[in-house]
Amino acid sequence: MILISYQKSEKFGKKIRHFSDKIKTAAGSCRHKIIKGVRFMEKEVLFGTFDAFLISQMGFSLSGTLEQQEKIRKEAYHTFLNKIRGERPASFPTIRRWFGIRSVAVPAREQIFRIAFSLGCNVEQTNQYLVEGASQPSFQINDYTEMIAMYALENGWNWEKYQKIVEEYEGGLDDGTEILHQTNTQWLMQQFEYVKTLDEEQFMYWMWKHSGIFKGYSKTAQEFLTKYRQLVLEGMRNDAKNNLKFLLAESGFQTWKKRHFYRSSANELEQIKKYIRSNERSKNPDISEHLAKNILELAKMAYSETGQNTKLLAELFESPASTMTHKYLSDLFHIPERNEMHIRSRQAIQKLEKYADEEPCPPDIAEMIDRFGKGKVVVERVGEAKEWLEEFDNDGKRRRLIVKRSDLLPMICYVAQQRYRAQIADAVETYSQSEAQKVFLDMANAVLIACNMPAVNEKYRYDKQLLQSFQEEEM
Repeated sequence: MILISYQKSEKFGKKIRHFSDKIKTAAGSCRHKIIKGVRFMEKEVLFGTFDAFLISQMGFSLSGTLEQQEKIRKEAYHTFLNKIRGERPASFPTIRRWFGIRSVAVPAREQIFRIAFSLGCNVEQTNQYLVEGASQPSFQINDYTEMIAMYALENGWNWEKYQKIVEEYEGGLDDGTEILHQTNTQWLMQQFEYVKTLDEEQFMYWMWKHSGIFKGYSKTAQEFLTKYRQLVLEGMRNDAKNNLKFLLAESGFQTWKKRHFYRSSANELEQIKKYIRSNERSKNPDISEHLAKNILELAKMAYSETGQNTKLLAELFESPASTMTHKYLSDLFHIPERNEMHIRSRQAIQKLEKYADEEPCPPDIAEMIDRFGKGKVVVERVGEAKEWLEEFDNDGKRRRLIVKRSDLLPMICYVAQQRYRAQIADAVETYSQSEAQKVFLDMANAVLIACNMPAVNEKYRYDKQLLQSFQEEEM
């Protein structure tokens, strides 16, 4: 067996740590730089912040000293209170934070709709609040709640009437409605120009007639998310395999493998695991404990199973300020399933309103609850079913996501960097920041436009930080 000295082993340890970091850096450097760049002084005026946007919508502009800015924030806040005509989209402390008074907060998507209703905005104005103000996707017209919101805003409804009509729509859904997981955004946008002119009764009839197409998410955005997830994972695995191959060739792995030829049926990852265990048990290990640990980490990365995809991505983009946790990514990649569960839950709740709480739960709803509860929930009465479904749907509300630009762009950035690195390596060319940015811009804008999202623009804080990540040292 090839023996590697402790000194040499440590040298390999430094190499493996470097390789492991390098694999993560291609995407991580983008995201980390973004995160670093968005940390700002509480009162500093930056483009692309919701407080600055909201203040501008009230007819003010942040400028001058911090004291002057504070005065402007308060004036804009009071102007907002006058404009909402006594309506309360949130508590006063929360509203103050929207204006950056004492602290800063960005409203959630539902709160933005409440702001729009309170201010009497139309669809175009509401889109500005979503896209420019909060960096959210524009109206998800495939979601019946947002389609109804568009109609309501165009026809001057208040928030209470909007909520009432949403409940009415859910109560009128056919139990047998099939949710069609198809691309229909463009058709719906065209149809909206017609249906927004209908009276309320005609509009609701149209909504029920086409209920199957309101799946609650953008299929195009979901497909791009899945595509780039796969590309990122492939790139990460290829880098890991190449680096792992080099390091294993310098270790005693190949010799160990030949001496245990009878185990050749095991896959590469299993063989590496056995080699590491054998090394741990040896009185004279040929690699250090630390190096063994890092080789194993790299092997798991190179030969990861499908079930580890979200965990690997979370590790790739991990940082203290990152939202791309394992849980978040898991929910992100299961948007279609979670949206359908939401729709079915609302249907069932509305159906149960026809029954008394003490009546037996209808078999079809009891079966659905058993399925949603993964066989751990049994309900017998209508009241029990109502309570469980409401709790299930409310809990699931936090996990029902939509694909955002900030979900797609880091992955596109990683893939663009990988492709540009391969391009200049094949052509034996020197690095060009402008060319690297062009690869990213072409790739990103093609995706964003297809998803009805704004193209990359430096006026967005996030976009500016991404473009600044294409420094030579980052590549």
